[in-house]
Amino acid sequence: MTLLVISLIRTAWLSDDAYITFRTADNVIHGYGLVWNTAERVQTYTHPLWLALITPAFAATGEVYYTAIVLSMLVTLAAVAVLLALAAGVPAWVVPGAAPRALLETIAALNLSLAIVNAVPVPPLDGSRVLEAWLPARLEPAWRAFLRGGDWVLAGTLVAIVWLGAPILFWPIEAIRGLLVALLP
Repeated sequence: MTLLVISLIRTAWLSDDAYITFRTADNVIHGYGLVWNTAERVQTYTHPLWLALITPAFAATGEVYYTAIVLSMLVTLAAVAVLLALAAGVPAWVVPGAAPRALLETIAALNLSLAIVNAVPVPPLDGSRVLEAWLPARLEPAWRAFLRGGDWVLAGTLVAIVWLGAPILFWPIEAIRGLLVALLP
């Protein structure tokens, strides 16, 4: 846990998106509502739960930069504590260490599965950008025509995945899980 705290302190940073949330929180605190500009009713935040956590903390401290860093560290430590508590509450019949391993296997399998899905060459997924980079110039007009219907193509692909069900959606997860089981002691 000490190493985690040291790591959190050493790697603490804020992105530009955080400052959008900070301005929205500041407007809430001053009574203007969840907006970027006070006269425009546009939702500018991308993470409502984080906004709900940071706004009262910002209001209490009056300082947003260090408040956000400390709050993010506290949330991280709370998440680790919850995971440790869940792992400690494993039934006696389960092999010691099996729950953390199963959790790590599941997280790894889901991340790799999302990477595989993201590699599908359908806009706006990254696979379409890779395909576009390697596509011969003579096929570029057809590709541009295909891109105009990108949202519909993506929706159709997602419907096809759901329609076809488990074989397409779960085989990568099971294959990756099998690989992890074979590799991990």
